[in-house]
Amino acid sequence: MTHQIKTSLSILLISILILIICFTSNGQRIIVETWNNGQEKVTFDITKGTGEKPIDYYYFKFYPNGQVYKEGNYIDEKYTGEWKFYYQNGNTKSIGNYRRGNLVGKFKSYYITGEIEQDGMYQVGQLANVKLYNRDGTEKERNEDLSYLISEKVTPWTSTQKARSKVDCLMPIDGVFEKADDYCTCIIDSTAKHIKYENFRYLSEYQRSLIFKYLMEQRGCCRHLIEK
Repeated sequence: MTHQIKTSLSILLISILILIICFTSNGQRIIVETWNNGQEKVTFDITKGTGEKPIDYYYFKFYPNGQVYKEGNYIDEKYTGEWKFYYQNGNTKSIGNYRRGNLVGKFKSYYITGEIEQDGMYQVGQLANVKLYNRDGTEKERNEDLSYLISEKVTPWTSTQKARSKVDCLMPIDGVFEKADDYCTCIIDSTAKHIKYENFRYLSEYQRSLIFKYLMEQRGCCRHLIEK
C-alpha cells in the first residue's frame, strides 16, 4: 500500500471519528445562531439533553471573524466551572470560575497583549483582594485615570477600526442590554472623536469601560441610551 493511500485512509478514519463524536446523542454539536456573514455565532456541544432542551452542554460564542469570544460549561442554564474569554486576536481576556451562575474563587484578566491586569478572588459576588497591574508588572490604582488620553485633535478612525471596536463593545452586552447595538454604535463614534485609535486599540476591556464611563459622565456622550 502506497504512502498516499495510507494517508488518505487515515484522513478518512479521522473524519469518520469526528462525525461520530459530533453527532451521537451523547455528544451532539449544534449551531444555535450565526452572524450575518454566515459565520457561527453560538454553538453547543451537548452532553446531556437534546437540541430542543439542552441540560448539560459546553458553550462557544464566536466573534464574526471566527475567533472564540467565550467558552465554558452550562448546567441547568447556569455558568458552571471554568469559563474563558478572549480578545479578537485570540489572546486570553479573562478566566473565572462559576458556581450556579455566580463567579466564585480566583479571577484573572489580561491586557490584549497578554500581560496580566487583574488578579483577585470573587467572594459573595464581589471581586475582593484584587491587585491591578500595569503592563510592566508594577501595581496600579483600581480607579485608573485615563482622561489624559482625551484629545480635541484626533485623526479620523477608519470604518474598519470603528467596526472592530464596536464588536469588542458589543460582545459582552449582546442579548443582555436591549439597546446594545445602539449604545455601542454611539459610544464608539464618541470615542473616535476624542481618542486616537493607536491609543485606544491596546486598552484592556476594563480600561475601555473606564473610558466609556468618563465620556458619559463628563461629556454626556450616549447617556440617554443608558438612562432609558
